[in-house]
Amino acid sequence: MFMMFYYSLKGIEEDNKMAFLLMGISFILILSSRPNLTLSLFIILPFLLKYLFKEKKFLKNLKMFIPCFLALFTGFLLIGTYNYLRFKSVFDFGSNYQLTVSDVSKNKMSIENIIPALYYYLIQPPKLNTHAPYLILQLTDIKHFNLSHYTYTFPTFGLFTIPLNLFIIIGFIKNKNKLFIFFNTIGIILIFVLSFVNFSLAGVHIRYLMDILPICLFLALLNILLFNDKMMSSIGKMIFKSVFYIAFSLSIFYYLNILINEWYIIIKDYPTIKEIIYKILNGLMLK
Repeated sequence: MFMMFYYSLKGIEEDNKMAFLLMGISFILILSSRPNLTLSLFIILPFLLKYLFKEKKFLKNLKMFIPCFLALFTGFLLIGTYNYLRFKSVFDFGSNYQLTVSDVSKNKMSIENIIPALYYYLIQPPKLNTHAPYLILQLTDIKHFNLSHYTYTFPTFGLFTIPLNLFIIIGFIKNKNKLFIFFNTIGIILIFVLSFVNFSLAGVHIRYLMDILPICLFLALLNILLFNDKMMSSIGKMIFKSVFYIAFSLSIFYYLNILINEWYIIIKDYPTIKEIIYKILNGLMLK
């Protein structure tokens, strides 16, 4: 996904056909591995459309996309053929054939999923602990939402409980650039849409959350850079940088705890390894 972002912007900036080709290949790689993340294309769509229609050079700029279109056509053809031969449908990527604790073919998009989706993916806080991991992934009982169907659930956390991700809101502060306002709006809508889609069609799991985290982080970091450039006074920049460094440090601490949580799940059946790793991690945290 980040390859797609990078090469699309590189192609726009440099009128580079090879960059647009790599953008198309990146999109196909996303489609073949995580189809729901193809929606991330909408984030860079405003920039691509502006490039395509700029200065009445539509045909000239359209030709720059020919390598990208060829990559997309070839990728769609290969993936569609594979899906049809194996799963009898061009649009079935195999999820309906997987064996797990729930039959995902029964999952449906429903309005009743909106509130629990936003809670589990964006708001749910971790529990506090007195030793490493100091933050524990948790899962509020999904039955509290009175859903009429079974939903696969796993301990996770809300994206907006990570301090760094909260910086996505500053993209609308003192911003007169309509393109970037549109860009931020699409990005935030995409975060909400992916949360809803993932919850409805898959359930709750930290792996599904990792579909959305990179988009949220990408928006936050870009807005931090843009907002810092717009700060005029040295005092304002100093205060903003201080807030950023605090948020960044807390976020790193957050991510370390998430890693410890994941390691615990992996090594819980190996007491000796668990004891050694916990001693090391507790020592690092205390330092």
